[in-house]
Amino acid sequence: MTYPAVVIALAGVVMIVVVAVIVPVFANIFKELAADQPGLSDQLPTMTRMTVAFSHFTTHNWYIEIALTIGGLYGFFRWKKTEHGRHQWDRFKLRIPRIGDVVRKVGLARWSRTFSGMISSGVPILQAIEISGETAGNTVIADAMDDVYASVKRGGTIAEPISRHEVFPPMVEHMVSVGEESGQLETMLGKIAEFYESEVDAKIKALTALIEPLMIILVGSIVGFIVISMYLPIFSLYNNTR
Repeated sequence: MTYPAVVIALAGVVMIVVVAVIVPVFANIFKELAADQPGLSDQLPTMTRMTVAFSHFTTHNWYIEIALTIGGLYGFFRWKKTEHGRHQWDRFKLRIPRIGDVVRKVGLARWSRTFSGMISSGVPILQAIEISGETAGNTVIADAMDDVYASVKRGGTIAEPISRHEVFPPMVEHMVSVGEESGQLETMLGKIAEFYESEVDAKIKALTALIEPLMIILVGSIVGFIVISMYLPIFSLYNNTR
């Protein structure tokens, strides 16, 4: 997401410059024309009035926008650090179209790779379950590992509690079950990790190809809205003078 984030940040800076520097020039022109032609300000298109109003607010109340932005970011990161906020944020990420699928597969790849490595290294199974859940990078998987931990501690299987959590696809539950029955759990977990790691690579390439045109559409729409809103009154005046 580094490339999209940089492009969006630069586009945001450009939009601020346009709204704070260029739009006021047009606004002054409209103001002068309104002085010569009473009632012109009431005849401005809705798009123009919206753009001019936003520009006026940005140039005269910039400190409010900065305060709201900093306060919002601060509040968001404080909320995300809480246990409740972290749980809600991780669940929200899993529901985002396309991106949620990548987030889930990244978490499953980390979980299965860590779990496999710890079992093959001779780490006790309960400790391996606990650590693999914590290192998955998603509290939804960590919560599922709490159920797995409780199941194994009372003599149950790993696959049975996994099947009750939607974050784990049926394929994972099936392979874990086969690994437990055959005594090759670390091998099956390794295969799961390899599968999801390759899936993540393919998904990220597809998302990168999709994000670029979406960013172009988004930035182009904003620029187009501003340009059209500024030139509509000029076209109207030209038609009236003819």
